[in-house]
Amino acid sequence: MGKIRGGAMPLMDHVREFRNRFLKSLFAIAILSVIGWIFYDEIIQELTKPFCDLKAATSNELNHCGDLYINGLIGPFNLHLKIAFITGLILAAPFWLYQFWAFITPALHKREKRLAIVFVSVATPLFLSGSFTAYILLPHAVNVLLGFTPNDLGNLIRFDEYLDFVMRLILLFGIAFVLPLVLLLLNVV
Repeated sequence: MGKIRGGAMPLMDHVREFRNRFLKSLFAIAILSVIGWIFYDEIIQELTKPFCDLKAATSNELNHCGDLYINGLIGPFNLHLKIAFITGLILAAPFWLYQFWAFITPALHKREKRLAIVFVSVATPLFLSGSFTAYILLPHAVNVLLGFTPNDLGNLIRFDEYLDFVMRLILLFGIAFVLPLVLLLLNVV
């Protein structure tokens, strides 16, 4: 850390601190991605469960979950990497969010810090509730979207597209549950 002049750090010290915190966060994500790599099959099973349960309910076959596909020679490996990275990103979230908080905290005033702590304390359970709601509603969303498929056609769904859909749905529901709090906070500020 450089010398603080009048309560402010020089620009290069900010850049160095940001780089150090960013690298620590990347390291934590990489380490925790190993968990995603190890538990790949269990994670895939949990992600496909809403889709497979829906397909089993609408099919006469046992254990029917045959409409999800992986394309290409390198597709399974890319999917493995993607699942591992997303798992690492989620599991390391408390650490990298703390790193972000520690980087911006020195620039905040006491009132701003209090508001931020209240916001995070309330927003976290709201976001998790929204994410859980999205996961619960996922089979219904898939059912509605598959309902648009013409009767004479089949629908082959690439698993990476399905995964993107699931992640977006969970993220959007989480954000939607936090949005009223954001609007309230904007009125307070």
